[in-house]
Amino acid sequence: MARHDQAFYFNEAIEKKLAFARGVKSRGHVYVSGCASTDSNGVVGIGDMALQIKTVYAQIEAILTQHGLTFEHVIKEVMYTTDMKAFIAAGDVRAAVYQNVAPPAATGVEVTALVHPDMMVEIEVIAELPE
Repeated sequence: MARHDQAFYFNEAIEKKLAFARGVKSRGHVYVSGCASTDSNGVVGIGDMALQIKTVYAQIEAILTQHGLTFEHVIKEVMYTTDMKAFIAAGDVRAAVYQNVAPPAATGVEVTALVHPDMMVEIEVIAELPE
């Protein structure tokens, strides 16, 4: 179980209400919970897989930056999507994120639903802190 001093939040009120942390920093790693394409107004890019992927990676980048990290530090990624064909078709958005760094170990999974019916993709990462 994570200690309170290890947990960090992106939208603290909602995350605490739902009993999860956006991430946990522990033993040389930053574990980022699944990020979806949302902002303060709700889901961003309804029906637009490329925009949803771009928005998710912007959130992940902001979280990594808070810890002095970049996508270069990401060692593992899990992608959940409700439409694998659309996800693959928008693959250039993801490829651009990792174009200048070694790509992480990655898993892609098609699911029947995410937490909101307009969400098409959710991505979680593990990043390694520099020694």
